[in-house]
Amino acid sequence: TFPSDLELAVGRVDMHNLPAFAENETALLKKYLDKNHAFRNKHFRAENRALVDDEFTGYAEGFSAAGWRNFSALCGAEQVFALDYSTTLAAESYLWSYGCGAGNFQNCSGVIGTPGFAQNYISGVFTMLFGSYFGDWDNPENNLLRAALASGNVLTNCWAGRPYWYFHHMGMGETVGYSALASMNNSALYDYNFGQKGVHMALMGDPTLRAHPVGPVDEFWASADDGFVTLGWTAPQADVEGFHIFRKAEDEAAFMKINTELVGKENLFIDSCLTKPGKFTYMVRTVVLEKTNSGSYYNMGTGAYRSVDVTTTKPLQASFTFDQYEYKVNFTNQSVNADTYLWDFGDGTGSQVAHPTHEYAQSGTFTVTLTAFSACGQAESIVTLVILIGHTEQPGSEWSVYPNPVSNTLELSNLSGLIPGNFSIFDLKGNKLLDGNLEGKNTLDVSFLPAGVYLLKLGEPFSNWKRFVKI
Repeated sequence: TFPSDLELAVGRVDMHNLPAFAENETALLKKYLDKNHAFRNKHFRAENRALVDDEFTGYAEGFSAAGWRNFSALCGAEQVFALDYSTTLAAESYLWSYGCGAGNFQNCSGVIGTPGFAQNYISGVFTMLFGSYFGDWDNPENNLLRAALASGNVLTNCWAGRPYWYFHHMGMGETVGYSALASMNNSALYDYNFGQKGVHMALMGDPTLRAHPVGPVDEFWASADDGFVTLGWTAPQADVEGFHIFRKAEDEAAFMKINTELVGKENLFIDSCLTKPGKFTYMVRTVVLEKTNSGSYYNMGTGAYRSVDVTTTKPLQASFTFDQYEYKVNFTNQSVNADTYLWDFGDGTGSQVAHPTHEYAQSGTFTVTLTAFSACGQAESIVTLVILIGHTEQPGSEWSVYPNPVSNTLELSNLSGLIPGNFSIFDLKGNKLLDGNLEGKNTLDVSFLPAGVYLLKLGEPFSNWKRFVKI
């Protein structure tokens, strides 16, 4: 028995030493991968029904319960049939099948043998077999358990009867590996008959397969223009709930889902959330509400992929200007590529309005912060300015300063009537830091000032002020 519960679902696809088949090991592996991809992409459709071929009816253990118990939950009782395994599956499609009978390494008596798998196209995607010896899958030549994977569209197989295996989880979208792991670790949850947690339990086939594949979208296209990427496609079937969109940049390791809500049946999506140029790969996956005999669940289909080169983007930029009179300040939002905003006025209050007006309760220096958010909700930018409240520029004063904020040299314009004249620079505490006479010049060197907010006075009256920010 296993020394402890298993943690990883493992399946074995082993075509070694199957001389009953005309193809060699490499060709058989390739055929398995091809039919695996075909099933996942719904290039063929297995009928959602099951058959049981019980050649062990004289045994009280009821080996075929491994089939009957599973199949009613997966296909519905009315879609489970007692039929001959080899002749039925050679002629008709079944999603599930079970057969048991006396056997040897290459044969399940009355059900099928390795030559039968080699000579016929067996159409049973998920199958279970039980009989003497062939559960020992490492038997060197033409082992029956492994041979099933080389035939027709069979994708998984297991030796089910001692103990029973349980696959009902797949009726709600779980993988065959999930059910295999639950069966291998089962000691009390389900009836197991005999041989529970035995090391002989092994899944043949791909453990990631699911019972209800949804194919990829058709005619998927992608185009980049003016910083946006537009995606379009055709739905693979009529009864879809919508679509999920995933994106991966060339330098990223994994895809990220970029839609916040299920994309509707208009089959169109515009990605406006690109923050850098480069090559991007997009994946679209269909979502279907799957209704089974076990319940219903949202089933996501196989992804379809397209890559596109993006040369220009529309990055988020946060910016604002303001004007004030007395304690009231009008803010003008100049942010680009943003749709929601968060203001902090620096006095414990804020706003989410695009262009707010705020009235302060007292004079002082306040740090105003605007945070702008893009429509994606992924990017944000912050602009911080320091403003002065309570020292108001004289109405009608036409002169101005530039640039503001300033680093080194402050330029003055529209100085008619003010030169020649005196100037003074004060900090916000009223300390005079510099004064002098313009003497016909229209620039001032402020490089010596520390970063902060200052007041520049020209001539008289005393209220003729301009504020500037030194950075």
